[in-house]
Amino acid sequence: MNAEELQVFYNELVDEYGEKIIALAQSLGISLEPDFDAEDYPTEDYTEEEIAEEKQNAIDEVKDELNSIVNDYDNTYSYYREEYIVATDEEADEIEDEYLDNYIDECLEIPDNIRPYFDEEKWKNDARMDGRGHIIASYDGCEDEEDVNGTTYYIYRIN
Repeated sequence: MNAEELQVFYNELVDEYGEKIIALAQSLGISLEPDFDAEDYPTEDYTEEEIAEEKQNAIDEVKDELNSIVNDYDNTYSYYREEYIVATDEEADEIEDEYLDNYIDECLEIPDNIRPYFDEEKWKNDARMDGRGHIIASYDGCEDEEDVNGTTYYIYRIN
C-alpha cells in the first residue's frame, strides 16, 4: 500500500474503532499497517482476485488485532489479560482526582475530630508531584502518551 492508501486505511480504522483504541494499539506497538506489498504479487503469477484476497487478508489481520482490544467500561480497556485506562488530559486529571479522593476516604483513616484541619487540596498537590502515572497506573506507575488525529491520549496500565 502506498502512503495515501495507508492514510485512508488509518482514517477508516479510527472511524471504525475510535481514537482511544487506536491510541492504545499504538502504545502497545500493534502495527496499523497491513503487511501487504503489491510487488510481492506480480500479475504474471497471480490473478487480480488472488491479489485482492491477499490484500484483504492483510487488512483483516490488522482488524483482528484491534478486535482484541475491548472497551470494558468508561475509559478502561482490556487487551487479553492486561487492563488499561486511556484518557484525554482532562479525563486523566479527573481520574487522578477521583483516585486521590478515594485514597483519602479509604486509606488515610483521618479521625473525625482532625478531619476539619486536614487540607485535602494541599495533600493532593503533594501526591501529584511524581505525576499521574504514579497514581493511576497501579501496574507500573508509568504514563504513556499517543497522538491520534491531533489529540493526545494518556495510557496507564492498571493490571
